[in-house]
Amino acid sequence: MFCVIIFFVNYQIVESCIPTQILEVPIEFPTTTTSSTTSTTTTTTSTTTPEPIYTCPTDWTKFDRGTYYWCMYIYIGPVQTSNGPAICQSLDSSAVPTGFQNANEMSAMAAVVASRTSDFTFMLLGASRTAVCVGQILTATCTYKTSFYWTDQHTTGTDQFIWDLGNGSPENTGLIENWAIWKPVFGMMDDQPAYTWQSGVLCGVEATVS
Repeated sequence: MFCVIIFFVNYQIVESCIPTQILEVPIEFPTTTTSSTTSTTTTTTSTTTPEPIYTCPTDWTKFDRGTYYWCMYIYIGPVQTSNGPAICQSLDSSAVPTGFQNANEMSAMAAVVASRTSDFTFMLLGASRTAVCVGQILTATCTYKTSFYWTDQHTTGTDQFIWDLGNGSPENTGLIENWAIWKPVFGMMDDQPAYTWQSGVLCGVEATVS
C-alpha cells in the first residue's frame, strides 16, 4: 500500500493509507524453436552381368557368326566321305564335317592349311548334293548355287559355293559326284564321288559358353 500525509489547518495530521493492488502481468519471453532435419542417403547397388565367354577346343579357330560362335579345325590325313564324320567326332564328340559361312572363314582356314602342310590338298567338306539334284547335271533347277547344301545344320547360305568352273564343277560326272571337296590353294570347290580319298576334312563344332 502507499500512505499520504495530509496537513490540515488546525495542524492535525491525518495519515491516510490506500491499499495497493498488485497486478500480475505475465511476461512473455521470446521462444526459440529448434528443428532437427534428418537426411537419408540411399545407396543403389547395380549388378553387372559378365559377358559370356565362348570357348573352342584347343587349336581350333573361332568365328563369330552373329548369333553364335563356330569353331573349325583342319584334320590332315586320308579321309573318305564315309569316315569323315567319325574323324571329326574323334577330335570333339560334337564335331561334324562343316562348310564356310563367309569369305573370311574360307581365307582364314586356307591360311591354317598353308601353315600346316605344303602339299597340294583336297579337303572334304560338310556339303552334299540336294535330293532333287541327285543324279542330275547342271540345269535350271540344279545350278551352281542350288545343287548342294551344307550338312552341318549350322552353316547357311550359298555364297561360299565357289566352284572350280574350269573343271566344269559341279558337273556331276557319271551322275555320282554327290559330295563337295575344297581346294584351299585355289579357294574353290569340286564335286566328287563318295569313294574317293581326300587329304583331310574340315571339322566344325559350336563354341561352348561359360
